[in-house]
Amino acid sequence: MNRILFLCPCDNTPYGGIHVIYENVDILNKNNFNAYVLHEVDNFRCTWFANNTKILYFKDVLINFENDILVIPEIYGPNILNIVPGVKKVIFNQGAYLTFSRFGANYNEKSPYLSDEIIGIISISQDNKEYLEYTFKGRIINRIINCIEYYGINPNYESKNKVISIIEKNNIQDFIQIINILKIRDNLKGYTFDIIKNETHQNVLQRLEKSKIYISLSDEEGFGLSAAEAMAMGCVVIGYHGQGAKEYFKEEFSYRVEQGDVIDICKKVEEVIELIENRNEEYLSKVKKAREFILANYSKEQQEKSVVETWTDILTRL
Repeated sequence: MNRILFLCPCDNTPYGGIHVIYENVDILNKNNFNAYVLHEVDNFRCTWFANNTKILYFKDVLINFENDILVIPEIYGPNILNIVPGVKKVIFNQGAYLTFSRFGANYNEKSPYLSDEIIGIISISQDNKEYLEYTFKGRIINRIINCIEYYGINPNYESKNKVISIIEKNNIQDFIQIINILKIRDNLKGYTFDIIKNETHQNVLQRLEKSKIYISLSDEEGFGLSAAEAMAMGCVVIGYHGQGAKEYFKEEFSYRVEQGDVIDICKKVEEVIELIENRNEEYLSKVKKAREFILANYSKEQQEKSVVETWTDILTRL
């Protein structure tokens, strides 16, 4: 049986992409594959989300060049083939717009993505899949579905607070402008900001559950987990889709804004506050539609099915 080793950064900062790696390993093992997270730092394990994921550490692993498959994130860029040269590899690309972040304009060697060592390329959104298919013509790009984990939380829309949530991670300058502009204009009608930073996954969801509005400042995302989680928690989502979130940033229940247009975000925040305060049924219809869409299209069942189908396809092609 093939052993599937997911190389994973040793970083305990709450990054959705790391959580997804752990989830994929769990799903594969549940379905009779042989998979592990592979960390370089001894005894490291992510603790910001609950897990019992199977982990191996680089120094303890004796690579079997016949049966092992090394799964490498896109962030390793031009060094992908330098990690255990000769072993079969799959690139788990959770951020197509980071594919060339370490290459530079003068890189003239053959792309690692076109090497015979690469037996598969996995993406996490339709936008990213199309990006990779266009760039690496002829390569098969599999796409998995991310699960929006909501821990059974069922938001009470009527008891939500007058809160606008923002995750302080992307586009910090836009974030600072938006908060200051809205404060100066003084049209928030009692709404306050909840700035979320470096929280556990469950704490983030609990804070979103209490919020009425979420501002998305995604920038060139692979998928955009946070905005989808906000929708699942019953927030009105305003802001950037970051490309990867286009597939669920639907006009009927969210408020898309062109990247960098901080004034339009501010206008839409004021518009949504007016909607909530004066047209409650319309507001409730939007947030319920958004939640229903997310839970219907990004469930655990769909994630599991897509992961199993992807790896069955990759292994069949060996």
